[in-house]
Amino acid sequence: MRRLGLGLLWVIGLWPLLLLLLFYSLGPMPTVQLQIVLESWAGQLGLVLLVLGGIALLIYPPFPAGVRLLASRTLARMNTDREPLLRAQSDLRNFESAARHLEAGRAAVNTGSPEMAIPHLVRSLELEPSQPAAMHKLGEALLELGQAKAAIGPLARTVELSPEQGFGAAMLLLGRAYMRDGQLQKAAEVFARHAREHGGSRKSLYWRGLCLRRSGDEAGAREVFTQAAAPPIEGSKLIAEEGWYRACARVALWGRGGKS
Repeated sequence: MRRLGLGLLWVIGLWPLLLLLLFYSLGPMPTVQLQIVLESWAGQLGLVLLVLGGIALLIYPPFPAGVRLLASRTLARMNTDREPLLRAQSDLRNFESAARHLEAGRAAVNTGSPEMAIPHLVRSLELEPSQPAAMHKLGEALLELGQAKAAIGPLARTVELSPEQGFGAAMLLLGRAYMRDGQLQKAAEVFARHAREHGGSRKSLYWRGLCLRRSGDEAGAREVFTQAAAPPIEGSKLIAEEGWYRACARVALWGRGGKS
């Protein structure tokens, strides 16, 4: 495939020179006629390739799953109520408390404003240090901002104090933070614990499979990817996010790839 692509690039690059040689060999009229024919063929070939590419995208598992996930997240964001955030910010003008800062931080994270959430969550923990909920949301906000290393501390502390925080969501985020920080073994261990204690999910299975694969455990990775790629129970339907990770796991079983 790579050689074919390089060959096409060479043909495109040398095309003006080829036309010049044909012009001197065949004359102007035959050269123009040949170019018209070749352009017509190229147009038809391009149309065929476009149609085949569209069909390939439709049958490529992550494409329809990704469209569904994007639509679901967009709809959820549009329907997110900003009233709790505005109310919490208004309440803080009258009286400051750890609970009110937590509410403002949580609302900011939920409305897609992690940078706004962090000062509230930090202040909440200053006022009341041992709050698993505030630590959880602080770690989530930091992770959304790409600060995986900074997110590990509050998330690890959350899991230490309250392993069930967010019905296992904090533990899952801790594994993700370790994974993004390159600590693959720790991440895989956290995802395995999440599966034991919270039943796991296709997301946690897929992420665990990526950690195992990147650590060199291909057999273990394929076993986990197989679980993540299993079809849903008859009569049930996966939510958009679970459908996305199932699609990614199916593709990961094709080879050694995998999206993060």
